Amino acid sequence: MGKKTFHLSVSGIFFIIFVLHFARLVFRWEVVVSGVIIPGWVSILAILIALTLVYYSNKFGKRLRN
Repeated sequence: MGKKTFHLSVSGIFFIIFVLHFARLVFRWEVVVSGVIIPGWVSILAILIALTLVYYSNKFGKRLRN
């Protein structure tokens, strides 16, 4: 797997993570881990991080030749 393919694959994975967190906020899905309810602001933080990683991974992937 070349570097370009790697960066674009990683970008796709983080985009899927973004979509799932966004859907959690829109549909108000509740997430419970070990009996603790995870608040919605965690998804907002995850959305910001995922979008940043999608942007930079795409940027680096498109800049590479191979």
